[in-house]
Amino acid sequence: MKKFLIAVITILTIHFSFGQAPKKDIEKADDALYAEVFDEAYQLYNELSEKYPNDDSFKYHQLISYHLSVGRGTDISGLLAFEKEMGAKDRFYNYWLGRIRFMRYEFEIALDHFRAFIKINRYTTSSLLEESRYMIRWAQKAQKFYQAIDEYEIYQLPAGINTSADEVAPVFFKGHDELIYFQSQEDKTYNAMHAIKTGDDWDTAEEITTFGSFEQSELRAEILSDEKTLVVFKTKNGGDLFTSSYSSNGWSALKEYDPSLVAKIKSDFFISNDEKTILFSSRRGNKDFDIFEINKTSDGWSDPKPLNINTDGYDEDFPYITDDGKTLYFSSNRPESIGGYDVFISSKTNGGNWSQPKNMGFPINTIDHDVHFQMSHGSNTGYFSTDRLRSEGGLDIFYFFKIEKKDAGGIVTNVKTNKPIADVQIKFRPVLYTDEVIEADTDEAGKYSTTLIKNEEFIVEFYVNRQLLDEKSVMITEETSSLNFAITVKDSIADLTDFVSLYKGDTSEVEIEEVKKEMQAKLPMTKPIYFDLESDDIKTEYVSALSKLASALKTDKKIMIKVNGFADNTGAKSYNNVLSEKRAQSVADYLISKGVNKKQVLVKGFGEDKPIATNDTEEGRAKNRRVEFDF
Repeated sequence: MKKFLIAVITILTIHFSFGQAPKKDIEKADDALYAEVFDEAYQLYNELSEKYPNDDSFKYHQLISYHLSVGRGTDISGLLAFEKEMGAKDRFYNYWLGRIRFMRYEFEIALDHFRAFIKINRYTTSSLLEESRYMIRWAQKAQKFYQAIDEYEIYQLPAGINTSADEVAPVFFKGHDELIYFQSQEDKTYNAMHAIKTGDDWDTAEEITTFGSFEQSELRAEILSDEKTLVVFKTKNGGDLFTSSYSSNGWSALKEYDPSLVAKIKSDFFISNDEKTILFSSRRGNKDFDIFEINKTSDGWSDPKPLNINTDGYDEDFPYITDDGKTLYFSSNRPESIGGYDVFISSKTNGGNWSQPKNMGFPINTIDHDVHFQMSHGSNTGYFSTDRLRSEGGLDIFYFFKIEKKDAGGIVTNVKTNKPIADVQIKFRPVLYTDEVIEADTDEAGKYSTTLIKNEEFIVEFYVNRQLLDEKSVMITEETSSLNFAITVKDSIADLTDFVSLYKGDTSEVEIEEVKKEMQAKLPMTKPIYFDLESDDIKTEYVSALSKLASALKTDKKIMIKVNGFADNTGAKSYNNVLSEKRAQSVADYLISKGVNKKQVLVKGFGEDKPIATNDTEEGRAKNRRVEFDF
């Protein structure tokens, strides 16, 4: 029986020719890939590529790790060149491509890949199948979400402001056309930065050295309505506000805003125009972030009270209220989010509470994190931070502005025959933000209708069976009503790839199946074990089965086991990431304490990101508080 690589995926790789990378080095990179530490995997594959430039045996996995990490959103033609070969023999090809396409916002083809992966169902774990079903539900939801364009347009600020670091908490000082924000540093602190806007151009950003450095919990700045004073938060004295004034010499050193506020507020504050209301975010114990409010009265500042929009088990953070005091914006990872943190909007009610929050929709929100939404004083434009597709590094700053929509339609014809073309998929991409796509399809008469953005230039793409036929550009104005296009059509158009039929099977499958059966016979425990709320303690009912598993692993030291920890969504995301790994580690520690070689045990925590049941019920959350095993 050949030695097989076990992590999440079992692969047999044999190297014969001179100049090939050692198998153990490739396995090390593969382990990182299967553990989903994609940055590390890509770095390891790159090192192999430099040492063994003539060895292409790991190129496929190298490209997968690249497109799931630093290469997200880049050209994938190199990876697609492997489709015929690896789509035919790699049972996980559709899983990887589904993940990559999803991260590129290409939800339709991501769905095809995940469905093919499930249908092929060759030697996959239950956790991978459940994850794929979850990704299908998410992709379907995202596909509808991205098509329902909201009332804003956005564009990314240029290099010189956005960098490979994180740029967060932007606020615009209109009195000086100056953007102020925070930028992450290698030592985990942040610097306050500023950049001047002249016309449509930005100067290169510079540090505001008089402010010193900031911790992650201090990243918020506010421009008071006088357009002369900047307010920042420091954890000094238990939490306090400090101000700086602008002059021709720049920003002054920080001084305390109001001594009576000491220890009354926490991070991510907002201060109203009249300076009588302050909102801030704070954890309830070690759980989720909630938004609190304090008010200035004749007797001083009131005690903090939570807003009525807070939810149990989810974060509400980064509050901002419009100048008129009637609209609240904040970010949250609540179930109505399409992924990560989304920006939500709520209106002040007659009773003084806030209405049921609504998701602001795309393109403000994405499957990634979208935070620090804030308008400039006296306008409906502003800035926010996001780590979406094609960001320069982590979180980047984007500008948003209100739009007007315009109904349009027309007919698509063949430029040679002048005849209408049915079943053409039309994609309108705004030049300012090409990841936003407004789609329309032609009917049997070649006609289509849609709603576009007024005073916006679009790139217009025409597809049949996902094959690009032609590309145009068009400017939408007040007068635009009919948009007819005569396009170039290929003489023959290939059918869509059937990813299920493409798969022919791996030549090593018979052997792998025999190994898998042998492993299952030896290993007495392959079902998940479950945990109490916020606990990483192993329940007594699982001790006997884990002891038998330990005995089997000691008997056959060729078997390696991956212990995967998971959490429900109770509490903050960061807390659940730690908790899920603690659960996996507690199981691993138990196995090692029973004599299992620690080199046989891999540990991975997935946080709340891979539920196998709904998190909306206690029964579902209980199923998600688990540890699973892969071999």
